[in-house]
Amino acid sequence: MTRVAIPGLPDLKVEIAPTATPFTSSPTWVDITSDLRLQDTVTFNRGRVDQRSQAQPGTLTLTLNNSAGNYTPGLASGAYHPLSLRCPIRVSFKPPGAGAYTVMWTGLIDEYAPGWSKNRPTVTIRASDRLSQLQRVELASWETQQTLSTSPDLFFPLTDAAGSATVGDIAANLGITATASERGNGGSYDLGSGSLPVDDATVCAFTPVNASNGWCFQSVNGSFAAPLVLSDRAVLSCLMNATAAPASNVLLLGAGSTTTGVPAMELGIGVNTSGKACVYAGYLIEVVSGTVNVVDGNWHHIAVECTESGSRLYYKLYVDGVQDSTTYDGGPASGSSGVPSPLMRKVYIGGTPTEYGGATGHQYSGQIAMCGVWDFPTATTADIISEGNSARTGTDGETSTARFLKLCEFAGITGAVVGTGAAVVARQKIAGQSILDALDDVGTAEVSPVYVNGAGVPTLASRHQRYGAAVALTLNAKDVGADVAPIYNGDGLINDAKGSRLAGAEQRVKNAASIAAHGAATSSETYIVNTDAQLISILQWLTNVYDEPTFRTASLKIDGWIKQATVDLDDLLALDVGSRVQVTNMPAQAASSTLDLFVEGMSDTFNTDGWQRTLNTSGAAPYTNVWILGDPTYSVLGSTTIPAL
Repeated sequence: MTRVAIPGLPDLKVEIAPTATPFTSSPTWVDITSDLRLQDTVTFNRGRVDQRSQAQPGTLTLTLNNSAGNYTPGLASGAYHPLSLRCPIRVSFKPPGAGAYTVMWTGLIDEYAPGWSKNRPTVTIRASDRLSQLQRVELASWETQQTLSTSPDLFFPLTDAAGSATVGDIAANLGITATASERGNGGSYDLGSGSLPVDDATVCAFTPVNASNGWCFQSVNGSFAAPLVLSDRAVLSCLMNATAAPASNVLLLGAGSTTTGVPAMELGIGVNTSGKACVYAGYLIEVVSGTVNVVDGNWHHIAVECTESGSRLYYKLYVDGVQDSTTYDGGPASGSSGVPSPLMRKVYIGGTPTEYGGATGHQYSGQIAMCGVWDFPTATTADIISEGNSARTGTDGETSTARFLKLCEFAGITGAVVGTGAAVVARQKIAGQSILDALDDVGTAEVSPVYVNGAGVPTLASRHQRYGAAVALTLNAKDVGADVAPIYNGDGLINDAKGSRLAGAEQRVKNAASIAAHGAATSSETYIVNTDAQLISILQWLTNVYDEPTFRTASLKIDGWIKQATVDLDDLLALDVGSRVQVTNMPAQAASSTLDLFVEGMSDTFNTDGWQRTLNTSGAAPYTNVWILGDPTYSVLGSTTIPAL
């Protein structure tokens, strides 16, 4: 059904979720439309300026009546007290005759500005969309983020500053530190050594004199802020890198008790004299030995799962994401509460301190990082093992859309993808970046924009979505603002493309004919693709499809309410970033009778005069004639001639 504007005020709805946080997945919405001052104008926007720009956080501004003080922060009598910043807000619109509202913009409140206009209490609310939240979140190293995604109870990444005498638990559950402890005499530990397998953060290297003389870390004062009770499933894991088998068994990571007498090593992982990973129980008794050589100078992920079933203990050893042992039956559980019975009040990293007792130490020689302990974890063991091993590999070789969702998960939010990404991405260095910058790197690899949809969800669409895309909205030239005109310039021109990638050579592709005709227009980017072939393909695509200036409009203004009766409001409302729009019946003096465009961003204005939607656009021409091998539509000789990327 085609819906067109009718006289009257636009049917706009405004809702807030006063009890929700920025990370609430299903907030409880409260309709506050009755307080909306439409005469003061509602404006909001999202998307990017053009196809060469990074997406920027969208914004919302509106004004409410505040006669009851409901929107004054700190006023206890307000209906929504206590008002909080970053409270969710959304705006919806219903075309005439439609049965339901369509959410147009969703975000988080940044500012309440109470005021008095002609003695009438009002409040102006300013908000921003999820990209603003993602801009504020600074990422740790890939390895750290990957491990944190499975919610460990204790997590020592060992990326602390060089010279530190303690290392911190950043799981934020028990709030403890571990301190350097010398066993015997001599040796050293070096925080700030080497680098992680994916990111640039440094790690800790232990250099003992021998198995009985060296350094390790142990939890401070022998007790946690709250006891960690090993229940019916526990997991320990770490990353390690060593070059030689030890003369006697050594400890990578262990968790033990502080009962009277010599402390017990209830659960531990280490390396034995054969250079294989092993599992310890009790008093550093080796109960499981692996088969994979882990002292080859490469990074390895070592983990153990201990479970209780039928009052018996079972141990499994994992190396680089794969079980590297048969399941070991450890015999009866030693207490009523599960595996193992004493409260775990000690963590040992890289060996055992003097107080552990025994004539022989277990001091490890090599690098170690990402030491985690999970006690009855909410995550499955399979996820812990998979994510831990991905901390070693960086999920090299996954699609751009899979990487996009993973980064959103790091931020604790839900992301969305449209289609399956065509780019295969490599390891990604993210330490110190914002989530938004990391997501934009993924979008650059996919040659697609990162944007927030109307529901407020960060989204990445596969570049395939633009190939020969259907027209989402057709407009007559008379339906757009009188001041809208096509622009023909070289802003989108690329004929000299440079690109680099991690662990790959810098590449450059030129389009000599375009340079001769228009002068050089250079693009230089770093792409997180995982092969030189992909990188070269992207550069060839850019210099082939953006080699000529195209017609576009800096902004396409459409009056969607009252003034126009020929615009289909349903189609106008359904537009999103990436939608294809055509303006037909262009004047005879125009280069073409039809202006063919993609939407890159949009802004909306609602007031008592109606609704105006302004679209930021790019020329659609590079995507309308692509050639795709074997495709019944896009492999037609003579009509589709540009190779699809």
